Amino acid sequence: MNMEKQGRDSVLHSLYLRVKEYKHVFLSLDDLKALGIQASQVETSQDGDIHFNPCFFQPYPERVLQKYPLDNPNGITDLNCPDLDYFLRKVEREYPDQKYPIIKAKSLYKKYLSSWPEDQWELRALETETHVECQISSLRKGSTGLFFTGDLTEFQSCKKHYERKHGDPGDFESGFPYEICWTVRSRADLCDTISPRPHSIVCTTAAVPASDAHQCLAIHEVRAIVYLMLPRVSHGRFKHAHIHPVSLRFRTYNLRFTTLTIFSSCLFHTRVASMVGSSKPPMMVSSLYNILSCGAFGVKLRRRWSCLFATI
Repeated sequence: MNMEKQGRDSVLHSLYLRVKEYKHVFLSLDDLKALGIQASQVETSQDGDIHFNPCFFQPYPERVLQKYPLDNPNGITDLNCPDLDYFLRKVEREYPDQKYPIIKAKSLYKKYLSSWPEDQWELRALETETHVECQISSLRKGSTGLFFTGDLTEFQSCKKHYERKHGDPGDFESGFPYEICWTVRSRADLCDTISPRPHSIVCTTAAVPASDAHQCLAIHEVRAIVYLMLPRVSHGRFKHAHIHPVSLRFRTYNLRFTTLTIFSSCLFHTRVASMVGSSKPPMMVSSLYNILSCGAFGVKLRRRWSCLFATI
């Protein structure tokens, strides 16, 4: 093992230990910086275009999914998920004389969310996951016939490429002493054997109210990325790659994050920014994209995060 590789493994393992022992559920930008992670929110346009460079993932615009309607919309699992807009419409309909409808709507929405016991959050997240997977596996109408929604992307489940070995951190945490019960539900990679690229899309579910983390990342999001990166950088097939783009999707019941996001081909850039507190470039970059989808299809973004994990 050369010195550069040794240094990368050492720094990443140190980050893994810090993240593993971190006790707070939600992490602000300052919290991430204290852990050695550079993070920033990424601006997007109304059309969903990403204003960020380097850009590793590009979602299809909403019009693409509208162009190819579902063959059987009735076959999609229902997702009963009232959001703030739902309660705003409710106020306008039931309280027409309300002077400040948005305040009333927020009050009703907060009361609705607080009525759930904590053990219901993971169940609700699983309902969202089922709804999403049902859409991805559904047929759509194309110009030359029917095709599956999942056919719109190059990303597929390639379990033979998973790098985990005995002793590597797991992809879930549950029960005492963990503050959040979470698990990786699915992972998709670029399975191109001719020109392989180290891109992954990871979906997680967690027992946490997403609305509580509007300007933060949940600890399980950071752990999922770090736990995935440790075996990849240590002994995975892309262990010599300097950049490991990962899109993390956090599914919860109230649709703060994605219900359906289909990614087109990646835009792979080699230029990277500097790590916090270091003049050297990071050896590994992970992008966390939190994507909001409205309704049965379409991609609209509330916020995106990009985190740089240094391995030198």
